[in-house]
Order: sequence, then structure tokens, then C-alpha cells
Amino acid sequence: MLAEAHTTGQLARRLGLSDATASEHAAALRGAGLITTARAGRAVRHLRTALGDLLVRPRDRPAPDRATADRRPTDA
Repeated sequence: MLAEAHTTGQLARRLGLSDATASEHAAALRGAGLITTARAGRAVRHLRTALGDLLVRPRDRPAPDRATADRRPTDA
């Protein structure tokens, strides 16, 4: 959801949570460096960071800047 910026209230409604719970979850994600938060007037908007993008990238799509650099052969 946070590929595009959303307010805490928008997240709460979309996920079926209270605003307080959505805010707590956003704080945890922000603390982990997965989202950024910016005030927009009275609202607070959340957006996924590059690190957050990496976590939601499909496993079969390599990261654009390191396509195969970290692949190690396995003993199969």
C-alpha cells in the first residue's frame, strides 16, 4: 500500500484498524527504516523507502543494481 503516500487515517480505514493502531504500526515501520513520514498540514503521510521496496520486491525479480552479484552456488 505504501508505494504511494497515504495518511494514517487512510491506512487505518483500508486495513480496518483504529487510527491509533495504524499510527503504532507506522512508527514501527519507520523505526525499521521501511517507511518515511512527513507532515502535510494536519495530516501525516507515510511512504515506503527504498529498503521497504526491496522487501516487497518479488523473489523472482533480482534487485536492479545487483542482479546476480550475491548468488552463490548451492550443493544440489
